Amino acid sequence: MSWKRWMTGTASTMMAAFLLVGCAERAELESEPTPLEPGREVEVEQPVGENVEDVAITSKVKSALIASPQVGALSIGVDTSRNIVTLTGTVETQAQKREAEQIAKDIEGVQAVVNQIVVRPGAATE
Repeated sequence: MSWKRWMTGTASTMMAAFLLVGCAERAELESEPTPLEPGREVEVEQPVGENVEDVAITSKVKSALIASPQVGALSIGVDTSRNIVTLTGTVETQAQKREAEQIAKDIEGVQAVVNQIVVRPGAATE
């Protein structure tokens, strides 16, 4: 067999193999259900618009906490996900904890508040 004939045969075989692999992959992709098919559960990432709204809510809650003379806002963490605000950190009194939660609830766009603030007398001096 000549070198040229061997190369032509090998190239033809490789091209056929690539075509078959490509067709097989395409058929596999087409057989998978799409996210829009009924009965298919799909985990959806948080849309960018919601993310921006969450950042705005977090900023508004933090600003309102800082403006409150009753709440020691520097020891309170604020996180927002899908318009649900989570408060963390420590305060000196139960009244401060309740006030922080109410401040967060009063911010426009907040759907719920998860209050994980811990009451620890003397927390402001630590």
